[in-house]
Amino acid sequence: ARWRGVCPALPPTLEPSGVVTLEDVRAMTSPSLLANTSRAELFAQGALIKALNGSRPGLAAVDVFESEPPLAGQPLLRMENVVCTPHIGFVEKSSYEAMFSGAFRNILAYVAGEPVKVVNPDALERRA
Repeated sequence: ARWRGVCPALPPTLEPSGVVTLEDVRAMTSPSLLANTSRAELFAQGALIKALNGSRPGLAAVDVFESEPPLAGQPLLRMENVVCTPHIGFVEKSSYEAMFSGAFRNILAYVAGEPVKVVNPDALERRA
């Protein structure tokens, strides 16, 4: 069976470098869509661009690039069969409130002399 759409992902604990090869991407049919919202490193370098130039897959949607932010000459940004968006899928009000309120609580605790979630307690002792 041929896939019409694929969105590859790996857990952050695994090394993703080049897991998806040019041959893997070219195995997709022409009308299919490849969406990469995980990590650009999943793909062998240049594999997605080469495959898209050959219309296999036919379309791609990406929000991750080999360099972040993407460089002005990034080929994916100029391709008509690719939709590119910034990698900010987590950006919404409740995520920001949770992330920043926790950060500010940690800063206030540190300033009050009661640091929390200290990864390297020896650094605090050397500071004294």
